[in-house]
Amino acid sequence: MRKEESEKAIRYLCSEWAKLKGIQIPPREQPSFMDFLAWLRQSHNEYLNFHGTTLSVSDQVEAWFDDEFKQKGRN
Repeated sequence: MRKEESEKAIRYLCSEWAKLKGIQIPPREQPSFMDFLAWLRQSHNEYLNFHGTTLSVSDQVEAWFDDEFKQKGRN
């Protein structure tokens, strides 16, 4: 899968996951990326199979997650 296709889907899935968890956008508290990643791996793993990034897949997904939830990077 192309990185751009995964990015579009994962950004959309951020909002779907937030709805499932009852998280407001923008959130009052910092949502858990690890919880989101676990849900993504279990429910939508196909979007984690992309190439074309200099980051690891997990780091790239976390960057999109942080952007969607208006969080600063945690590095």
